[in-house]
Amino acid sequence: MNSDFEKDFETILEECLADTRNLFPGVDVSKGSPHFVMAARLAAATWGLHKKQANIVKQIFVDTSTSLLVDRHAFCVGLTRAAGESTESLATRVLAKRRTPNAGGNEDDYVEWANEVDGVAGAHCIPVPLGPGTVAVVVLAEEGYVAEGETDTVPSQALLDAVELHIDEVRSVTAGDFSVLAVQALREDIAITVTGSVNNDALSASIRDYCLGLNPKNTLVLSQLAGLALELGAIDAEVTVPAANVIATDYQVIRAGEITIS
Repeated sequence: MNSDFEKDFETILEECLADTRNLFPGVDVSKGSPHFVMAARLAAATWGLHKKQANIVKQIFVDTSTSLLVDRHAFCVGLTRAAGESTESLATRVLAKRRTPNAGGNEDDYVEWANEVDGVAGAHCIPVPLGPGTVAVVVLAEEGYVAEGETDTVPSQALLDAVELHIDEVRSVTAGDFSVLAVQALREDIAITVTGSVNNDALSASIRDYCLGLNPKNTLVLSQLAGLALELGAIDAEVTVPAANVIATDYQVIRAGEITIS
């Protein structure tokens, strides 16, 4: 973050020497002179104050705060750091909380409430799925909270129960009916033909990471998959499976199935 507080020592010293020249025209301010030494001492002290104030400014904003101060920012908006959560992730949640304050039960509120539960990797709110006064919350799970038999993303019943309990505790008592649902993982086999030398393991990992970043209603874009190969050094790349972009529904996320690279 750039600010008026961030000045280097040389700039401050020159300002001090300029002030000395203005106050005492013709005075000796050469290096080693008494006036130079006094200006240097003042500049050093002032530089320290500038650094201190610049740091204070950074702590005002959650995205530039130290880890300890991010926890304090979170506390002030009613959030806490989840087990193993990074400072960057917590700061992002604090910003989201401030940008979309509680509105009594709109879509953002339900997503925020779900994300407050340990083990939730993401949530998607579907308004009026069963008519007026109804809400559905689709939940994605972090590693360690995945349903038995699933490799990723799909939450366990225990996590769904925890989300439902938490939302019921924090939402308005006048709110309508809501349901908490496990996201459906739409596993898409992917085949990609590559021209040039590419590390197949690295490309496969990139494709899986790309798919893990997709949320409900997101689209699996074939040109983006080909772009992953190009980033790893391929001269050209063509995705042959699936045959076209794949669009997930409100209830689905797309995840990579079997990956074939040729």
